[in-house]
Amino acid sequence: MDTPQIDGMQLKYLTYDPLNHLISRIVAVLLAEGSPEKALGEALEADRNAFEALIRPQKSDLGVTLSEIDRHVDHFWRGTRSQLKLSLENPNEGVRAAAEKIWAVFEATPDQTRAKYEVEYGALSALLLKIAAFDEEILEKAYVNHWIQALRDGFNAFKQKQDQKSEAKLETELGQARKARDQMLDRYNAIVARINAIMVLSPDEAHAALVSQINQRIEEHRQSEKAGRRAPKETPA
Repeated sequence: MDTPQIDGMQLKYLTYDPLNHLISRIVAVLLAEGSPEKALGEALEADRNAFEALIRPQKSDLGVTLSEIDRHVDHFWRGTRSQLKLSLENPNEGVRAAAEKIWAVFEATPDQTRAKYEVEYGALSALLLKIAAFDEEILEKAYVNHWIQALRDGFNAFKQKQDQKSEAKLETELGQARKARDQMLDRYNAIVARINAIMVLSPDEAHAALVSQINQRIEEHRQSEKAGRRAPKETPA
């Protein structure tokens, strides 16, 4: 292996948002056998791991309040179906006729109260849209007007709470990720300042090797990014 030329060698700063895999490659150099800066590599790796944990997609915890609203919605959905079944057996022909029209919509929509939230509320949204086509008089005649209104209110409360929680969660996660990213970048640039100072004041082959290898990885990354931007888009078949 050729000995790197020491005079004038300087490690490159990162002035753009570092991609996780680039920092990972730099950490690998700092932690390699014979590296004089393993402790710095370990610190940078800790920052990278913290950043990765924040940007990795994670299962969302929707919270107890949202679950409570959902339980009410499930009750209203089942209650409406139960009331419709009773109205279908009502001795009054007008009640039965009104219930039959509404039941046709419910029968075409499977009970999704045990499904995932996105499935359940997607089905419920479509159901309520179809129910909106009926006159209020038909709902009253079938004795489900109050059940349907409760179902609408529950659906709206759930979606509102979900949106609020999603927005707040997203805002928090973005802020945490930005802070972790900045800390990782600051850590790397502090390493650069230290190694470059060594290369000016008392350069040695071990640090020169670090500079050469890290700069090579940064340049490879930049060339890869440029190639990706120049690559033509695939034409759909």
